[in-house]
Amino acid sequence: MTVAERILQQVTRLPEPLQAEVLDFVEYLQSKVGPVRASGEEEAWQAMSLSQATRGMESEPSPYSAEDLKGHVERAAPIFSRQTSGNADSAERE
Repeated sequence: MTVAERILQQVTRLPEPLQAEVLDFVEYLQSKVGPVRASGEEEAWQAMSLSQATRGMESEPSPYSAEDLKGHVERAAPIFSRQTSGNADSAERE
């Protein structure tokens, strides 16, 4: 029996409020590790879904001008700069 199967077996025996606590703890652990990478099959489905959702959009005119995009980039640059420098500071402390 795998670890995941053993966990499932134990969790299903718990009352629902305790199952919710287990879920909270698992989500906390996942946040520490970072995002879980999708499997090859999941990535293929995601790519297919995205291609289907955007199909035909290539021929549509863009609702945004180059000036619109430039303005967004200029406004976002200081925010991005602060976020990335904050990450560097936290990495140095660890």
